[in-house]
Amino acid sequence: MVRHWKLSHHENFSRMRLKLCPSLTFSQHTDASNLRDNTGWLSRMQSEEIPLSFNLASAVVRGETEEDNSLEEELRLVSEAENEGPENSGKEKLILSQECELVTLMSVVKGRLDLTTSHVYFYDLSQLKDDVERQDFKWALSQLREVHLRRYNLRRSALEFFLTDQTNYFLNFSTKTRNKVFTRILSLRPPSLYQYGSRSPADLLRSSGLTQKWVNREISNFDYLMQLNTLAGRTYNDLSQYPVFPWVLADYTSQELDLNNPASFRDLSRPVGVVNPKNIPEVKAKFDSFEDPSGTIAKFHYGTHYSNSAGVLHYLVRVEPFTSLHVELQSGRFDVADRQFHSIPQTWKLLMDNPNDVKELIPEFFYFPEFLKNLN
Repeated sequence: MVRHWKLSHHENFSRMRLKLCPSLTFSQHTDASNLRDNTGWLSRMQSEEIPLSFNLASAVVRGETEEDNSLEEELRLVSEAENEGPENSGKEKLILSQECELVTLMSVVKGRLDLTTSHVYFYDLSQLKDDVERQDFKWALSQLREVHLRRYNLRRSALEFFLTDQTNYFLNFSTKTRNKVFTRILSLRPPSLYQYGSRSPADLLRSSGLTQKWVNREISNFDYLMQLNTLAGRTYNDLSQYPVFPWVLADYTSQELDLNNPASFRDLSRPVGVVNPKNIPEVKAKFDSFEDPSGTIAKFHYGTHYSNSAGVLHYLVRVEPFTSLHVELQSGRFDVADRQFHSIPQTWKLLMDNPNDVKELIPEFFYFPEFLKNLN
């Protein structure tokens, strides 16, 4: 009988991850609980440095990032690929082989991508470990539905692949290598490929017709927002670029919600930090009074972001693998109980009272109620 569960990476057509699968390597995180509670027999461990083994480096905000390529160069990629004829002559042959990294929530796996005339292969080149499953995979080019240029750690160096079976893969390369892989894949003209992100998100949105479909009520609010997230480069595979959904309601205390009362809804014309008008003077004062002596940092209204790794893990702490990621982010311990996510009304109240906390929501609020339960 299965006792412990984790969230599966499988998605449905609306990009909802609804499936729980058995967690065969489940941990009670007893040490993390003891460290949080300052249990005496673990006091020695509190002074030890606990390495971050998971993919949390992308949570670090870097002050300066060198852009390797201009957007104009990326916009030329498709036309270059379309000028090359298809190379598939019936017999599978190797087109290119490149070192890369498979980026997942739990790890960054060094490997090699082999592109042939009919398949994509990824070979896991990380060190063999008995308790770690290998990440090798293979899929046919005929399964490729979408491929998008992505950023990783603020560099334009990644590709995200979406397949017809609703799986997806996020691979990081060097920038020049990424562009080469992208053009070679397009030159093979995969038969199921109907969308590729070589243009700016704004251009992709205009050409997609999504907004008109939403206006005509041909797609739901959720589908529209999720597609906007995807076009903007947000992904389930990277906590620092996790999909963002807005707070919609403003009434979390009434026994019955009056949907005809505008006061029941959040004002979407304002950032969440100033939805409460009382916070506007403080936010303006912060902007007006800030001066960086070095002249490097520009004035800003908010010192935090509406979406970051810590915020995602704050909401999903009850569901594996996010529980383990939360422990890693907190240097091997659980955060103190008073700071844990335990109440939607209380979280909304804190946002309204504190303009320094500007967290928006995540998609799971709109389709996955299990994340609110202590299933394990």
